[in-house]
Amino acid sequence: RYRRPIEAETEEEKERVEELRGIIGPQLLRREKKDVAKDLPAKTVDRKCRDLQISAHQRELYGRGLAAYRKQQGIAAAQLGFIHFIRRVCSDPFVDDPYQADRTSVADIVRLSPKMAWLLETLQSIRQRNEKAIVFCEFRDLQRTLQRCIAHTLEVHPDIINGDTSASSASADSRQKRIRSFQAKAGFGVI
Repeated sequence: RYRRPIEAETEEEKERVEELRGIIGPQLLRREKKDVAKDLPAKTVDRKCRDLQISAHQRELYGRGLAAYRKQQGIAAAQLGFIHFIRRVCSDPFVDDPYQADRTSVADIVRLSPKMAWLLETLQSIRQRNEKAIVFCEFRDLQRTLQRCIAHTLEVHPDIINGDTSASSASADSRQKRIRSFQAKAGFGVI
């Protein structure tokens, strides 16, 4: 009922996707930048990123995930698990082993992940303009890989702020203090 509409474009299929969003909406906690950080510039969406092809390695993972899903077809949890899996595959070519990225060279990560290659290229152009960038990442364990690749390629160590970062103003390492420090530092930076 939902798998084909997610992959297609007709109005009827788009309505099915909206129906699915309505069903799973209460299960999701999603805050958007515009809701929690009104002082930030408008979100930039680059169509090139959305139109990237996945690598051959990611295509293989996608195929294996699809085969596993087909064996479990009819099980509701399998559908949501498969959706989560393919979202991960498109962002992270190391979805099978969360520590594999730590053992893989940055060059190989970039080769296996067109999104990572696109991000580093985009950050390079931001660096040339001497601006700052805030990179939002849906998957926490992928944050380490992003941090490593950005540090290696652009020679800047991006801070990571997520739900583990203290929001308490009493904390010496609070979210707000780290953001202020990022904003105060002159020149290019990534967080």
